[in-house]
Amino acid sequence: MTQVTWGARPNARPGRDRRIRRPPPGVVHERPHALHHKPRDHDLSWRGRLTRKNAISAPEPTETTSPTISSPGKSPPDYLRVKRTIFTTVIPGWEEIFVEGNIDWRLVSWSGVFIDDRPYGNTDDPCNCIAAADNPEVDTAEEATWLADDAIVFGVGVNGAYRAYPRNIMEVREMVNDTLGGRDLGIPYCTLCGAAKAYFTDGLPEGVGRPILRTSGLLIRSNKVMHDLTTYSVFDTFLGHVVTGPLAEKGIKLDQATVVATDWGSWKEAYPETTVLKERSALGRDPDFRNTRDASCPIFPIGDVAPRLPVHEDIIGAVTASGQPVAFSRVRPSLPCAPETRSPIKTSAAPSTQAASEP
Repeated sequence: MTQVTWGARPNARPGRDRRIRRPPPGVVHERPHALHHKPRDHDLSWRGRLTRKNAISAPEPTETTSPTISSPGKSPPDYLRVKRTIFTTVIPGWEEIFVEGNIDWRLVSWSGVFIDDRPYGNTDDPCNCIAAADNPEVDTAEEATWLADDAIVFGVGVNGAYRAYPRNIMEVREMVNDTLGGRDLGIPYCTLCGAAKAYFTDGLPEGVGRPILRTSGLLIRSNKVMHDLTTYSVFDTFLGHVVTGPLAEKGIKLDQATVVATDWGSWKEAYPETTVLKERSALGRDPDFRNTRDASCPIFPIGDVAPRLPVHEDIIGAVTASGQPVAFSRVRPSLPCAPETRSPIKTSAAPSTQAASEP
């Protein structure tokens, strides 16, 4: 089945869910000047109208290259050791994160928050981190009177079960570990690049337990760096590939589930049996980052950017049945987006073109 991910380009959306602190001593943390970046072939930035003829495809990532978190060239000698020393002096808990692997540590920056290392199931405990949610409570569609019909949600369907993850909640939590339709899921959302993903975290090789996904507090190309709570293995958030740690040694790659971005009214009309996260999961907050803090220019390093689209241009990213990634401009979204064969989602039902095209 074709997988569709709604969101901005991997290097497109900056900002964080906290007041930005000064970076650790010796760490360069400048505002990037996107207009001066030179394009490189490895950048996942494409232009295309919503037609097969004009769709532009990206090269398939190789087994040893994770294009969203690597770049050409070599780091200076002892770069990782020095950076690890600086970062772990400031933030305890990163010792097992900063290790060798398929990741270019030159692209890694600090978001200004601590690592989320709270035990599984304790995600209601306060922390100075971006607080993931484990097995959040849900409402039925009839019970969710608090959620406006024009609110943007990320919909997931698994084995005939459907659930909506409201964007305002995901902007606060950024990571959900959930179970739907008998399958375990890890659902990261990056406010910086505006992309929601859903990965199956079960069905892994024998001897590999379920990864519990957390937000590390680190960024790479203005995208969250997520890790497994148990092994501290780091994942490529866009591809689901493990790039460092014990799980990387075992070659773990998470399968993706389809994510649909639409408005709540359209989703519950198409899937009236859907559940939706309870309002309390937002922890009393409603930030609306996409239309406020993250609406202008990058504030975290994004690396080189191909000039075919503006840095903040939203896209529809799709992975075809053959494994080929394709991106479309989201100026006029018209791709089919239901996770299973069912009545179509009316993505134009949002009150404005901007809202309808946002994840």
